[in-house]
Amino acid sequence: MSPFKRKLLIVGAVVFAVLLIDQILKIWIKSTFDFYDKPVPLAGDWFRLMYIENQGMAFGTTFGSSMWAKLGLSVFRIVAICAIGYYWWKQAKKGVKTGLLIAIGFIFAGATGNLIDSMFYDYIFDYDPCISFNHLEGSGVWSKCGFLGSFETRHTGFLMGNVVDMFQINLIWPEWMPWVGGTEVFPAIWNIADGSITVGVVMIILRQRSFFAGNVTTEEMQRELASMRKVGLFGGIGMIVLYSVLAAGLVTIPEEHAFKAFVVTLALYLMSIYVTSRLANLQGRSALLWVLLAIVIPVLPLIALSRLEQQGGNNITSGEVPAE
Repeated sequence: MSPFKRKLLIVGAVVFAVLLIDQILKIWIKSTFDFYDKPVPLAGDWFRLMYIENQGMAFGTTFGSSMWAKLGLSVFRIVAICAIGYYWWKQAKKGVKTGLLIAIGFIFAGATGNLIDSMFYDYIFDYDPCISFNHLEGSGVWSKCGFLGSFETRHTGFLMGNVVDMFQINLIWPEWMPWVGGTEVFPAIWNIADGSITVGVVMIILRQRSFFAGNVTTEEMQRELASMRKVGLFGGIGMIVLYSVLAAGLVTIPEEHAFKAFVVTLALYLMSIYVTSRLANLQGRSALLWVLLAIVIPVLPLIALSRLEQQGGNNITSGEVPAE
């Protein structure tokens, strides 16, 4: 088998797997969940499964309320998918690294998965204009909802359907943190297709040096890789220990030092992203593993931070300092 065909087979399998999982999960959610059902915890209360729909792009981005805005958004998706597919084909012909082609494949699969929703779901599933995610002020389409009254609702039909979302990251920044205290860490509700697009983009960003590298000697690459492994090892262990101590309430940080704690938190957060991105650039064979670590490792302190105020007693708070 030629290298081109082998890469085509690998990326094709990735795209097919993403689309299959994405559509199976969306169909299952629409078939078994109700909009008014309570979220189902998947990993504690911080990661939940629920049912919602949005009328826009990834993470609910919209372009307007008119029919032409929705149609334009769907046409934009089609053009973008065709452009991504053409770019992938050109890069594959050039013999670029398989990792880059896989990253492009993730983006292609995610965009296609959301497009499928808007193309066909209005014909497959019943449409209820009285559910809030089908309301669209300014659309000019009015629907009666019994004693609730009349509402302007979205347009329906080919390329007009909603996108099904189901994953929620239920994390709140602690009140003591400057600027972001009390707000959601990640307010968007998302799906497998959104996640696929994100993974593809993150892979390209984190591995840009490896994907688009110039002439770098093997000796230089190995030397930098060895140093980054050490930094990554000790930095990762340090982060895990620090946030385990904080989350368990083993150390109390007085209110007057809250801002310093925030600065340290931010510094470690950025360091974790840097270390994993460097390793992803340098480590060729396990590149995907390092990219996943780059996504997961920075999330761990967010989980710990969001739980600090819920521990009670020995934690960082915006109120009085606990008496010794």
